[in-house]
Amino acid sequence: MKQLGQFLKTQRETKKLSISEVAMATKINSRVLIAIEDGNKSALPSRTYVRGFVVTYADFLKLNKEEVVSMFTEENKVAVAQSMDNMNTAI
Repeated sequence: MKQLGQFLKTQRETKKLSISEVAMATKINSRVLIAIEDGNKSALPSRTYVRGFVVTYADFLKLNKEEVVSMFTEENKVAVAQSMDNMNTAI
């Protein structure tokens, strides 16, 4: 999620928007937005909620939502595969 978060942060900064402005416009808590941008999964709610937040954030930034969802899905596939590998080596 770090790559997607960095992408969203770059897009936000390019548009000269603060986290507070995005939070007010999207109704997404600023702590959640920061966690998304930082790729801090431990500070985020469940994947379903995060996906919705990412779509809302992308829509607010006027980005291609399908492309952003694809990035989100791809990064989560990698994370799930790595978790499965870690579980298999622990067994």
